[in-house]
Amino acid sequence: MTDTNAPSRRQHVFSDGLWGMQIEVPYPKALRCSEMVFTCGQCDLDSAGKPQRPGDLLAQSARTMGHAYGVTGQAGAHPEDMARFQVFYASDGTVDEDAYLGHLAASVRDAGGARGHPVVVATPLPYFYYPGMMVEIDAVAMIGRGARPRVEAGERPSWLPAPFAPALRAGELIHIGMLAPRRASGQVLAAGDAAAQTEILLAELADRLSAFGADFGDLVKLNTYYVAAPGAWRTVAETRAKRFDAPGPAATDIPLPSLWPEGVCVRMDAVAMRGTDGAVLAKKYLWPEGHPRGPHAQPFAPAVQCRDKVFIGAQAPLDAEGNVVDAGLVEPQTSRAMDKMGKLLALAGLDYRHVVKANTYYRGGPNPEDLHANMKVRNRYYARPGPASTGVPLPAFDAPGQTLALEAFAMSD
Repeated sequence: MTDTNAPSRRQHVFSDGLWGMQIEVPYPKALRCSEMVFTCGQCDLDSAGKPQRPGDLLAQSARTMGHAYGVTGQAGAHPEDMARFQVFYASDGTVDEDAYLGHLAASVRDAGGARGHPVVVATPLPYFYYPGMMVEIDAVAMIGRGARPRVEAGERPSWLPAPFAPALRAGELIHIGMLAPRRASGQVLAAGDAAAQTEILLAELADRLSAFGADFGDLVKLNTYYVAAPGAWRTVAETRAKRFDAPGPAATDIPLPSLWPEGVCVRMDAVAMRGTDGAVLAKKYLWPEGHPRGPHAQPFAPAVQCRDKVFIGAQAPLDAEGNVVDAGLVEPQTSRAMDKMGKLLALAGLDYRHVVKANTYYRGGPNPEDLHANMKVRNRYYARPGPASTGVPLPAFDAPGQTLALEAFAMSD
């Protein structure tokens, strides 16, 4: 079932009966706005939210990739239109991610999407909110003349199987896939050294952008994943800050228990925008009065507006000085983060109705109520139908008492 009643360029795909949650949600399985299609986190669940094939990562992944292609297809996308996969998967640190990427690549080929050359970002988690659930997959498709030509760039390392691309340009959007501090052969570089690995990733990011005639000034979103350890975020943040002029792209930083393979402690991916004729596109950096600028001189704007698109970095329950507010309290912290998102949208001339994709990283265990608690608050801010939405559990944040961080992508009508 689809719904086109509400914002003018939006098509909501619900696919009733495909799979469900253990709580009523207003969010669609996929949402199309103009040339872009976003999925919510696709899962291998039954209609009541019970995990199917519990504990079987490969079986769940194949099924979930099928869901991603199915719901984007209902929104009008062809398998070759798929541009990006973000794959959250459960691992205790022993899953061979290189082999797992090969399994995902086979699903792309089976779906008929090999010629699309999508990028992929793999993110290991210790668990999901529903015990037995092993994977959650976000997908982005880009369709129509506005998403052509599609150009793959960059040398494919041995650990990245075809048809996944290191980077992909589709129209004005440049998707930079998973950056890892590894040689093309797979060898880990500067094992365990967060500062050195951050430098390596930024150099690789610059190279991938350069292949499209772009540079750091074209970035609109930067995601950094790091192994949580005392002082780790500060090391990554201070090293990264030296390479960016303020204001920089919107950013999200995600602490994880581990990354693959052993010795990797930082990874990144990114999105940039550049005119199809090579022209630099005008950007508006959104920074409300009183919004925390963050510790360690971070140069990143809370949100970036370019053309009809707004990229909102992780919004956390912090005051103007960067201190956690309402420590440990999910409901007021969720409201604070959502209110901050609302202020950023207002600066872009938009509101919550214009959000097409939202991700929530929250502190929780393999317990449904940890997700449901913040979801109930978020639901109040969105008129039905809401955006495509994904919830990602994390064992902890760096800031004591922080329970969540929200990021979003919005498009004007």
